[in-house]
Amino acid sequence: MRWWAMVLVLSLATMGCSAQQSESQKQAPGLGQKALERVSVSLEESLEGYLARAGFSTPSTPVPAPDFMLPLLEGGQVSLSDYRGKVVLLNFWATWCPPCRMEMPSIETMVRALKGEEVVFLAVDVQEQKSQVSSFIKENGYTFPVLLDATGQVARMYAVSGIPTTYFIDKEGNVRGKLVGARNWDAQVVYEAIKRALAE
Repeated sequence: MRWWAMVLVLSLATMGCSAQQSESQKQAPGLGQKALERVSVSLEESLEGYLARAGFSTPSTPVPAPDFMLPLLEGGQVSLSDYRGKVVLLNFWATWCPPCRMEMPSIETMVRALKGEEVVFLAVDVQEQKSQVSSFIKENGYTFPVLLDATGQVARMYAVSGIPTTYFIDKEGNVRGKLVGARNWDAQVVYEAIKRALAE
């Protein structure tokens, strides 16, 4: 079965970009620096259980994440496979999308809190001009990696039907969860899921 077809199984009902706040956004504030040191997880509970509490839908079995190569906003190119061995949060977004813009500050806080951990947040901008994306990122001082999906090919590969959409990919390169809509990423439930994934 083709990679994109397998990922399609994970798709939720079509959701357009919406400014409504989801329940997952209403979590308690995050933990700040050294976030993973401040949460405890049980190895007896599955990663899927932690992901479900963080708002992700999960496949019945892990699905290999389709590999791709995209240019970085700051120059150069990266492929998803470059991050094998790390937990990857793959987020599809655009500057015109209000919920995408709304969750960005919490993404930045999370990225800073997880500095030095084997975790990476990849923000894939879908079908916008590089200059437009660059202005937005610089204006807001965001530091996480931004990839440019100028043609929307990677978004289609991942069956993205609404943004923001975020995939949770484990250290082995398998999709373990999908979340459609914005959320507060600097939340304990998110850090718990990440810590559990790192322990696998």
